[in-house]
Amino acid sequence: MAPDKAERVKARRPIEDYGFIGNLHTVALIARDGSLEWLCPGRFDSPACFAALLGDADHGIWSICPRSDDVQIEREYLRDTLLLKTTFKTPLACWN
Repeated sequence: MAPDKAERVKARRPIEDYGFIGNLHTVALIARDGSLEWLCPGRFDSPACFAALLGDADHGIWSICPRSDDVQIEREYLRDTLLLKTTFKTPLACWN
């Protein structure tokens, strides 16, 4: 079975594994597995509501991903945008 959120966060990721999405007022950092691990809603200087990037899962994380050991993950920014498309492929299905 795939690791739970806490186990994934404990395995520290290099900063280059995060995707950046934002709207000129705030920014979110998305881990390669689809976990939202950093977000200050509203403004850049607002308190973080998701901060697992700096601590652990208790500091806030939101995740959507298949529960499978056999998953391939692909990410790409849509042309000329900050829209990050994440595709999950398992033997049973493909989501993006």
